[in-house]
Amino acid sequence: MAHGVPVMQALSRIEGLLQLSGFVQALGYEHTWEEIPATTWMGLSRWSRSIHRAAAVGRLGSFTWYAVEAPDPASVSRNIATRLAQRGEHAGVMTLD
Repeated sequence: MAHGVPVMQALSRIEGLLQLSGFVQALGYEHTWEEIPATTWMGLSRWSRSIHRAAAVGRLGSFTWYAVEAPDPASVSRNIATRLAQRGEHAGVMTLD
């Protein structure tokens, strides 16, 4: 619990990307909000049309949490996680539809 917000309470408030930042903060990560242009993110041009919105929503050291809105969250998050791993980036990906 960070800043007095219980994890389950933060989880129950999630309606979109903005609330994911509060959720990762409740997990103990540093709150951040950095919107990422979905059309150019990581050279994912093939997937960029399926990404509605993306942002970095939390950090702790070199670990970053990314949040993405996409109609096919499972495929998009797998592709983003694969690309992040290929780049050697320590990160987590949360995707909402």
